[in-house]
Amino acid sequence: MQRFCRKIKSPVFIISAALIFAFFYFYAYHFPEELYKSYFGEADSIITSLPIQQRSLNSSNTYDIGILLIVSEDADLTEYKFAIDTLKCYSRLHHYGFYIEWVNNTWKEICGQKQFMFIRHCIASKLLHRHEWTLFLDADVAVINPSRLIDDFVEQNKDVADLVFFDRFFDWEIAAGSYLAKNSSYAKEFLIKFANTEFTLPKSFHGSDNGAIHWLFVEQFFGNNTSQLNPNDCHKIWSISKDFDDLFVYEACCRLIMGETRIFHDPSGKGTIKLLPKGEAWMRDGWITDSKWSLDSDFMLHGWKHSIEMPKIDEANAWKRASLRKKFGNWYRGIANPTFDLNSCETGKITWKWWNALMISKNELQDILMKKRLKTRQEFFESQAQIPKYFKKL
Repeated sequence: MQRFCRKIKSPVFIISAALIFAFFYFYAYHFPEELYKSYFGEADSIITSLPIQQRSLNSSNTYDIGILLIVSEDADLTEYKFAIDTLKCYSRLHHYGFYIEWVNNTWKEICGQKQFMFIRHCIASKLLHRHEWTLFLDADVAVINPSRLIDDFVEQNKDVADLVFFDRFFDWEIAAGSYLAKNSSYAKEFLIKFANTEFTLPKSFHGSDNGAIHWLFVEQFFGNNTSQLNPNDCHKIWSISKDFDDLFVYEACCRLIMGETRIFHDPSGKGTIKLLPKGEAWMRDGWITDSKWSLDSDFMLHGWKHSIEMPKIDEANAWKRASLRKKFGNWYRGIANPTFDLNSCETGKITWKWWNALMISKNELQDILMKKRLKTRQEFFESQAQIPKYFKKL
């Protein structure tokens, strides 16, 4: 009996038991989920777009617009290849400028920031002169519906804002990885300030530029706030942040100060920034709807990285697919085009092809997003309720 107990306590036995437990836990919970969510478990039909009407360059509602991606000096663009291919084709199709700018030693010398997440905003500021308007995007953004035009967003905002940001859908963050910027002195100045927040980051779990954009908003536009909360209260929470839970409380604090403000006027009258509500921007995270999308609502989808792409049934076994499903932000490729011929894009002969299994109606999409919105609202209230506890720690 004693010999048996000693064997149980041996490291080899314990490790083996743990692996067996992990195997059955994974099998019990993630494998069936994969079978349930295998949209391509059987042959799927392909929907082909109607001929795409190219943007008229002679229309009064047509603007001088460029699309800008900024990537780190060591970036592996194969991770974003398909997403970038859709952007290249889309820009050729509608005659938008398209640029991929690499961070290099020259940019480091010009800007001075050390971290990629911040220097990219400085570089964007320096390149706004190329066009009247620039759409800044992360490299993992794909065009799902090429009939939508960036011009529509310029038309809606050209008289009210120098910069247009938007709220992310799955939390209460201002998105830091995409914005629409006018070639104005104020837009350039604000983006430089955004980049320079790197130099004043607290020594905490600060959330990089995602955390910094909230501090910039409250500092710039609510510096004289006299409500129950002021920017310094939020900064104190930020300064002791240790994880995402703390970070979300800090961001909730900032959003309480900002309230329902959507138009932000510079105190000195230099310019204006607009913040679009959830679901009203040019893009959203694709994974929040498990890659389902609507032709009547969506334009661009964010998060198309190859390393977390769900393969089709004939490309990988169910075990590998179940393993990938555990990764945050995993996604299915809703576009069925294997490649995009740039000559066909230029001439307007290209068509987008989509997998039918992932296409849903506008109402179905709105139902899913409404549930996400309500869940996020509840989580915001929960984070907001934690604020007083942090003041006890200070």
